[in-house]
Amino acid sequence: MGGDPNVQSLVMLARWGRFEMLLTGDAEAEAVPLDPGPIDVIKVAHHGSADRGLADLLAHSAPALALISVGSGNSYGHPAPETLATLEDHDVDLLRTDRDENISLNVSGDSVDVRLSD
Repeated sequence: MGGDPNVQSLVMLARWGRFEMLLTGDAEAEAVPLDPGPIDVIKVAHHGSADRGLADLLAHSAPALALISVGSGNSYGHPAPETLATLEDHDVDLLRTDRDENISLNVSGDSVDVRLSD
C-alpha cells in the first residue's frame, strides 16, 4: 500500500433527523472523498494537525461547531496553530478534548445538546 495511511481513514457523514456531522478520522480535507454540503458539526481530522484543505472544506460545509479529539500536552503539538486560526477565520465554535475533556452531543429532533464532563 505505501503512502500516508491517514488517507485510508474511514470518513463518514452521520445523519440523524436534520442533524449532520462529518466524521473525518485522520483523513485531512484533501483526502475526504465526499462533498457533504452544509453540516452542523465537523470532527476535525488527525487531532487538529495542519490541513491545507481545511479552509475550503469549512467554506463549503459551514459547520457551526468543530470538535478536536486531542491529548493534553501531546508531543506533536496538536492542534496546529494554523488549524485553530482557520477555524476562527470561519467563525466555527470549537471544543477540544484536551481542554473540555469528555464531549457528548445529544441529538433530539431539531436540537443538539452539547455536554462537557470530566
